[in-house]
Amino acid sequence: MPMENILHLLNFFLMLITASAPSYLAIKLRTSQFPRLLHLSIGLAVFAFAHSLYHLADYLELSNLADSFFLPLSVIFLVIWGIYYARSGA
Repeated sequence: MPMENILHLLNFFLMLITASAPSYLAIKLRTSQFPRLLHLSIGLAVFAFAHSLYHLADYLELSNLADSFFLPLSVIFLVIWGIYYARSGA
């Protein structure tokens, strides 16, 4: 197995772990009085999950799908999250 595939698999699992922290925070904030923090947590979790799918697709040697769909999708989610973060005043 090439080293690049091992790194993509490792990044897939690390991004899933990364997505779990804002997901847990979003679950805890469901009924709170901080809707902006809830939206920021959900947005960050969605970005991390989409980026983990990019690494999974690249690991499975679906490079066209990874580079043409999952990578732009995760970048779009990150840009949307960044705009929301900037406008939320958090």
